[in-house]
Amino acid sequence: MNDTMMKKIKIVDILVGDRHRKDYKNLPELKASITEVILRNGEQMERGLINPIAVMRLESEELPYKLLAGGRRLAACTELEHEFIDAKVFPPMDEYDSKSIELVENIHRDDLSYPEECSLIEEINDLQIKKFGQAQGPSRGTSMRSTAELLGKGASTVTEDINLSRAIKEMPELGKCKNKTEAKKMFAKVKQDLIRSEIAKRNAAKIEREGVDSIKSKLIENYIVGDFFKGVVNIPTGSISLIDLDPPFGIGLPSTKKETNRGLSTKDYHEVDIVDYIPFMEEAIDQCYRVLQENGWLLLWFALEPWAEEMYQMLTKAGFDLFRVSAIWTKGTGQCNWPEYRLGSSYETFYYARKGNALISRQGRSNAFDYRPIAPQKKVHPTEKPIELMQDVLATFCPPAGVVFVPFLGSGNTLLAASNLGMRGFGYDLSQTYKDSYIIKVAGAEPGEYRSYI
Repeated sequence: MNDTMMKKIKIVDILVGDRHRKDYKNLPELKASITEVILRNGEQMERGLINPIAVMRLESEELPYKLLAGGRRLAACTELEHEFIDAKVFPPMDEYDSKSIELVENIHRDDLSYPEECSLIEEINDLQIKKFGQAQGPSRGTSMRSTAELLGKGASTVTEDINLSRAIKEMPELGKCKNKTEAKKMFAKVKQDLIRSEIAKRNAAKIEREGVDSIKSKLIENYIVGDFFKGVVNIPTGSISLIDLDPPFGIGLPSTKKETNRGLSTKDYHEVDIVDYIPFMEEAIDQCYRVLQENGWLLLWFALEPWAEEMYQMLTKAGFDLFRVSAIWTKGTGQCNWPEYRLGSSYETFYYARKGNALISRQGRSNAFDYRPIAPQKKVHPTEKPIELMQDVLATFCPPAGVVFVPFLGSGNTLLAASNLGMRGFGYDLSQTYKDSYIIKVAGAEPGEYRSYI
């Protein structure tokens, strides 16, 4: 605010009002600091306040100022019987801005416990929402990112703190840990236990209702051997919650991918020639946008080189909203066919593009998904991704009981991940060979317990 000013004001002219902070601790220490005699410009004088209080001008002759921040400093100067106090004077403002200044000031208290800090951050975020509304897109409303910028903190940290504050209200024991880090670890474990419990109940109910054989039969039926481009025209517009689009990468994979020691071949892998790749992907993305419901997510896996910018432009042109910074699957180990002049690649990338105002289910999660790759001798598909990875990805973006569509199924692991989460998944692939391997996996484990890591 440009019309703020620094000035000395009379303490008796300040309206204190109802304060968030009720108990001012260590007042004797603060008073001692204020009255400490120091040498300044060759003269002995009291140190005084290091930081001024903050007040707002009021349209009142009786009490022309209202305290915004610095209640402890004001209390100390009052007890010292000071007549004046240094203050930063703000112009009149609404209740949301004035309350926010008070709360933000309290965030920086040295004696703040982590439950108090988290509660303050939640209250500040709630105030921002009351004033500006909940974010509905990049240009409307406020978000936790906005609150983070106000507090000078990271968005993920603010999200975690707010979630922890809400959890403490339901589980007071989370507020009795040694520190915030320990509390967050406990909360993360509780969340995972609750998620596992809920998914287990959902799968148990489904098995009791439909029977194991029926569930497995549907899983097999939902792997459709056929051409995506022919099948997608029959999918109703706006009927899909999330699309996992993991197409051929258009990088000549069969000519560079080496066979594994169990004889895994790329002969059933249908690569797309580079000259045909752009129209192939444009049509795939357009069809995905059509069948995706409003406020749904498209996950597009792509080769960073050479297709990153082309894929971004295609998604934007189709109507999706996304960032150029992709999410990544970090594998922990790299591979390279040209070690003489290239480093091994240890990650894969995917854009997460939203239609409408889709929101992330696991807000605050990082964009790195750290899962080791499946051992080559255990793969049934050259680009097979772990079920555990895909389960984490789906849980991050897809709502519970959502419908997952996989245009190019490959190993079918996304369908098994969706099944583990109680979601319904289906998709297409041209290869009966890959479906046969998928059938073996479906038959070899109980529904809800499909794994790549044994």
